[in-house]
Amino acid sequence: MNTVVSEISPDKLREALGCFATGVAIVTGVHPETGPVGLTISSFNSLSLDPPLILWSLSRGSGSLSAFAEGRSFVVNILSEAQHATCLQFARSGTDKFRDVSVTPGLSSVPMIDGSVAQLQCTVEQSIPEG
Repeated sequence: MNTVVSEISPDKLREALGCFATGVAIVTGVHPETGPVGLTISSFNSLSLDPPLILWSLSRGSGSLSAFAEGRSFVVNILSEAQHATCLQFARSGTDKFRDVSVTPGLSSVPMIDGSVAQLQCTVEQSIPEG
């Protein structure tokens, strides 16, 4: 998914992306029918600092795919080392992923995971089906 990270300077974006040392993050969104969704990702990259663009991957078979349609808001939560259990919780299917996880509403009420090292509030600019 190609996305625009709105209203952020190249320096601030570089600083936030520099927090992605763990190789994993949690992407959260809001599914139009079922509400908040979240999943652990490891395929996350900076595409451009100006304009601010990031790229991440999601399986076309994911039940959360509708939450990340073009024009929809989402948050990339870059985790701290202390959030290992949260990372595992969001990697599992069929569980209440937000159970016991403290969140703050972001753009379009997308949950932002408290305690994250950095959070990027984004809007899906383009989705490219591959694979």
